[in-house]
Amino acid sequence: MALHLQVLFLLGTASLLHAACPLVPVRADFDPSKFAGKWYQVERLETGWGSTIYDQTTRCFEIKFTEVGNGSFSAVSAWKFQLGRYFLPTSMDSNFNRISTDFPNYFRTGMIPWLPLPSTTFYVLKTDYVRYAIVYSCTDLGIGLYPVEMSWIIHRKKAGFTVRRRKTILEGLPDNGITFIDATKYKRIDFDRCSDDNGQSGNLTTMAT
Repeated sequence: MALHLQVLFLLGTASLLHAACPLVPVRADFDPSKFAGKWYQVERLETGWGSTIYDQTTRCFEIKFTEVGNGSFSAVSAWKFQLGRYFLPTSMDSNFNRISTDFPNYFRTGMIPWLPLPSTTFYVLKTDYVRYAIVYSCTDLGIGLYPVEMSWIIHRKKAGFTVRRRKTILEGLPDNGITFIDATKYKRIDFDRCSDDNGQSGNLTTMAT
């Protein structure tokens, strides 16, 4: 069951957008100590195939990054797998290892280490640390195969953005060198069915920022 859930998580946001992983802008001023802490997945990149499965089975994804030195992180991810009217809590530990001091926002991670896939390169594309971050991963599967690409918008609050702030941030992506993502394909993730008690529906107490 655990393996099945992890496969769904990977395929749920995977896409075949490019023939090779794109060149991602380096954020020389990236500060891992400010990035550490808990984040909620509030939007994901709509990719077509696999999206329906993800929408129907995955809820309430959150991740907590803990700085471990040298610009790297350990992380604990948690989400709820929906099976009919029931939500099954699922979690996973992983490491995000900084590639080098020259690329402080580039990380290598084996998010699904027991599958026969190469490790993934994980990038923090843009963040203000206190509200939101846009993250991206790309896995090169080898010569002749398309890479597996994923992207999420994560936020310090489950409620995510106000409409105005979301528009400003996404429209500004090309100005930050992020031209390989179609920002119109980000899709809001509903946290209204999330709570801390066995996945039962609850009202949000946080406000969008």
